[in-house]
Order: sequence, then structure tokens, then C-alpha cells
Amino acid sequence: MIRLTRAALSVAVSLLALQHVFAEPSAAVQTRCFRFSDQPGKLVQLRLIGTQDDNKAGFVLYAGSKAWIPLVLSRSQVIPMADSGRNQVDEEWVEIVHDQVTGRYLLSMFGNEVNSFEYVNRKNGAKTEFTLAPRLHDINPCKAR
Repeated sequence: MIRLTRAALSVAVSLLALQHVFAEPSAAVQTRCFRFSDQPGKLVQLRLIGTQDDNKAGFVLYAGSKAWIPLVLSRSQVIPMADSGRNQVDEEWVEIVHDQVTGRYLLSMFGNEVNSFEYVNRKNGAKTEFTLAPRLHDINPCKAR
């Protein structure tokens, strides 16, 4: 498990370091800004990177922090929605800090719309829910600070 986690962490860090390469059509990079549901002034960014060969990496960056925290995709479920032609995607991303799993992020999306996004702390099981931060005049609130 540790060897797998370190290998996944190495891949994730490499993908983040090479984000300019991923501006090419061979990868999709999504960065979204969320606010804490119980503390609307506190922000976090989620960056998901997917390549055409189905590799995925994820990272979170909390407001005030300079370092992206790597995430490893633990579980993904795609549920086709026949009535709309879009899929619901439920993912679990494991957070790794100092080579240890510290929590997990649960992300549910319907097409490009976020249904829910939450963090579960591994030590105490505490949940933190996030909501998309509103964009004013097409400005990313996570970048405006």
C-alpha cells in the first residue's frame, strides 16, 4: 500500500509540475473555487487533471497556503442518466500529506455541475462541506485574493 501510495503521489506531483504541458489537447485541467459551507469567507481550490489515456490527478489548495496538496483517486463511479444524455460521476479522492493519508474528498458531479463536494478528516471523521464560490464578473474568487 505504501509503495502504491508513493508511486501515485509521484505521478500526481509530476502532473502538477507539468501543468503547462497539459494545456495541450491531450489533457483536461479543471480548477474550481469552493468556499466552506460554514465559513463562506474561507476558500479552497480543487484542480483535477485528466489525460486521454485515462490517468487522473487531483490537488487542493487552501487560501493562504502556497503548496498544493496531492490527491489520489481512490474510487470512481459513472452513472449514465438516460433522460439527459449526461453522466453523474461520483469520486473519492484520498488526501496525502507527508506520505500519510489524512482524509478524503468526496466529489459528485452531474456533467460539469458540482452536486456536492466534501472533506472527511481521517483522524476524527469530521466532515466539511463546500459549495462553489460565486464568480463575479467572470473573476475566480480564489485568484482575486
